[in-house]
Amino acid sequence: MNSRVTYLKNSWPFRSAVVLTMLLALAWHGAPAHAASTPPIFFTQAQYQNSMARNQMEPGSLASCTVPNVTITHSPGYVVPTKAPQMIFANLAATPKAACNDGSPAVFLFRKGFGVAASRWVIYIDGGGQCYSQKSCIEREKTHPESLLSSVPYSTGAQKFTPIAGILSPNPALNPDFYDANQVQISYCSSDYWMGEKDGNKAMTSAQILASEDVKNWYFDGHGIIQAVIQMLQQQYGLNNATDVLFAGGSAGAVGVFMNADFISGLLPVTTRFVALPDSGYALSSFPDYNPATGGNDPLPTTDQTVLKDGQSLWASIGDFDCAYASQQAHTGAANVSCDYPDLLAQNGTYRIPMFIRSSYQDATILGTYNIKQPVTPEEQPYVTNFTNAMLQSLASTNSWLSVFGLNSTVHTMIKNIAFTDGTYTFIFGATLSLSDAVGTWYRDPCSAPRYFQLTSLN
Repeated sequence: MNSRVTYLKNSWPFRSAVVLTMLLALAWHGAPAHAASTPPIFFTQAQYQNSMARNQMEPGSLASCTVPNVTITHSPGYVVPTKAPQMIFANLAATPKAACNDGSPAVFLFRKGFGVAASRWVIYIDGGGQCYSQKSCIEREKTHPESLLSSVPYSTGAQKFTPIAGILSPNPALNPDFYDANQVQISYCSSDYWMGEKDGNKAMTSAQILASEDVKNWYFDGHGIIQAVIQMLQQQYGLNNATDVLFAGGSAGAVGVFMNADFISGLLPVTTRFVALPDSGYALSSFPDYNPATGGNDPLPTTDQTVLKDGQSLWASIGDFDCAYASQQAHTGAANVSCDYPDLLAQNGTYRIPMFIRSSYQDATILGTYNIKQPVTPEEQPYVTNFTNAMLQSLASTNSWLSVFGLNSTVHTMIKNIAFTDGTYTFIFGATLSLSDAVGTWYRDPCSAPRYFQLTSLN
């Protein structure tokens, strides 16, 4: 791996003068400004006003960020807990949209914050791929853990949550800034990138739904799960008193962060400081798939385009609410598949909240969706080189108020494992820091929008 790393901070002038002369800039996709008095069809008036007021950033503009800086402090007397976090199941009678694919209730872990950090929250949504058709969903049922479709394994004790390190660790050595915050980890069991709003067959039990092997009976309620868990946390666990909320996710969970961050910004009190961290959910919306038979590119549509187009129909998804509302106002309908692509959303001015995008240019998991398996063969290397350059180009073309941590690496998710603190990266301006250092720097002062790019040779 090329060890030369470039650190770009407040880098719009630098990017204009240098990066954009090296890279082909992606097109700017403007979005219409909102009529602040009219909420989207899936928001209440109060929620929409909260979201609009959060930063006063209008889509399509380089508006100034107004999120205040914060000093992270900790109370003395903290002891690393030995007990596992509390496992909580949604009450489907109170929140009927909080359903896994089989109709069982969503499940999440909760660990209460300590001392001065009791008003600080980290809410993390898990990943685990997706399915988008009858064939792919039944294959997912047969080849993946049942916990990706159901909470039943958690209720019986057959399945446990993945051991936590990184940003959800209660150990200060592994999580120096957020170890004592309120920590929430929501299990992913909706197979829809956390985007769906589709109810399943309410007349069938969980076992019957899966046994039917008919995807028409499934629930795809990922968006509903997030909304319901936020509601539970507000009503029962003190989230409404939060001063700071970090919304994060990895892999499919990172896509869920891209799709739900604007929405959650309207669910929280406008006084709550809210930022988002998607890890390894950034992909290229129009880069062609690799064809192993020819060694060239497959014609469009790509696999990802097919997944999102078919998935939008199957999941009854809307995508990012802000983008969907713009489409609604333009009379093109709220269900606009372009609202489902993180790279376009990160470039076109949609997001009004600070966001830290963690991505690897040669992410092995993401490359797998383009038909490149590991290890890469010599025949595949030219494609991978082009893909790497395109990822760097795309990330460098994101809005300047969004922070980026881009590595010339194959690693997939990092923030919820030991890689969060292990390893440092040296930048040409003299800074040497780990991912946790970079996240902490951004979290304290998100409006400075630090941008870290590890460059690779451009052929």
